[in-house]
Amino acid sequence: MSNKSKILNKKNVYVSIIVPIYNVDNHYLKQCIDSLINQTLKAIQIILVDDGSPKIENGNLCDFYAKKDERIIVIHKENGGLCSARNTGFKMATGEYFTFVDGDDWLSNDMCEIMYNTAKKYNVDMVVCRSVREFKNKTSHFKYKYDVNTIYDKKQCKILQRDVLDFNANNASVTAKLINLKKIKENNLFHDEELKQGAEGIEFNIRLYEYINNVVFIENEFYHYRYNEDSITNSFNLENQYLILKCFEKIKSKINQDDFLMMNMFYYRMYFVIVTTAISGFFNPTNNDSFFKIRKDFKKYLKEKLVIETLSNKKVFYKLDNQRKIIIFFIKMHCFLPLKILGNIRRKSKQQS
Repeated sequence: MSNKSKILNKKNVYVSIIVPIYNVDNHYLKQCIDSLINQTLKAIQIILVDDGSPKIENGNLCDFYAKKDERIIVIHKENGGLCSARNTGFKMATGEYFTFVDGDDWLSNDMCEIMYNTAKKYNVDMVVCRSVREFKNKTSHFKYKYDVNTIYDKKQCKILQRDVLDFNANNASVTAKLINLKKIKENNLFHDEELKQGAEGIEFNIRLYEYINNVVFIENEFYHYRYNEDSITNSFNLENQYLILKCFEKIKSKINQDDFLMMNMFYYRMYFVIVTTAISGFFNPTNNDSFFKIRKDFKKYLKEKLVIETLSNKKVFYKLDNQRKIIIFFIKMHCFLPLKILGNIRRKSKQQS
């Protein structure tokens, strides 16, 4: 591991920005870093974690920027996965607050300034802004249900914790959040490095809300999430399907089993996972296996204990929208050809966005 830049005096850092980098298109990475060094809040620390990226140009670009800007810290490490990279950056952070940014995304230039000032104004542990999804030809706006510029207290944070499992609440990402660094370090809250891919952010946020005392949401759309059809989450990898399932097994072990509403929300989200695993996973057109093998692999997946538990939960099933009910019906009946057709339709619609 090497660090090739100067470290700011700790007293000068208001916000630490942690960027895990692995196999990112250098054009995207440049846009990301440019959005950070051009923040209107200048008292920031930018921690670029090169997680053993096979693209040598990723590390070279980070080093180039570090020579130009003393606020940048570059860490080169062996590949350990997203959680490992975030943890490595977090350990180096010295700001009052910190935020995570993925290497192919970018921030609006005044994000850090406005979110930091909001945190100080309301004296809260966390400030959450809105995100937008950037496609090739359009921008998609996420929907949010939270009141802006209103303090959510400790009791309400329990509701927000439950909402992490609500797909439509858009509260599960670790990005677009400015978090009190001291609060998290005091509670030794790190990402679980056993969870290499999938829902690691959901698992982290479930634990995060255990320690956060108050939160303020703001209406600004500051975080720009780039949709990449070739990313890990949008292409098929058999191991990833089980890693996601492992994430949810860990989540289940962390939540209060006696909380009826929380458990219902957990299984509701698990239904979403199963649908996504079918349409965007096994029956994704990027899966080059034969249809016979895909059927065999998916049948094996359906025998997993948590999948069986979810598909047997009829009360939660009836709360699903009609489209997901139909897909679950096909899954239960082992009618896999319609799933393949739906997988093709979804892929084409995303490519045209």
